Amino acid sequence: RVYMEQQRDDGLIAYRHGPRGMQDSPHKGMSTTSAPFFNWINLEIYRAGRNRNFLADAYASGSRYTRWLMANRDTDRDGTY
Repeated sequence: RVYMEQQRDDGLIAYRHGPRGMQDSPHKGMSTTSAPFFNWINLEIYRAGRNRNFLADAYASGSRYTRWLMANRDTDRDGTY
């Protein structure tokens, strides 16, 4: 939930999140991220607790993050990051 709550409006899940908030450490003018495991972790949390409200929130957040990745990491538009 911390990642979801601190996710930027444009979908970025930054390199680090925690009690001091989102910590974005731009490199060469681009925000850093370390969240590719975000969707997998959320699925594992859902499997453990079967909370459909959590799953819906996680899906919405993960979708926004994926759109951010596609817009900001696939610079040559070949489908890889």
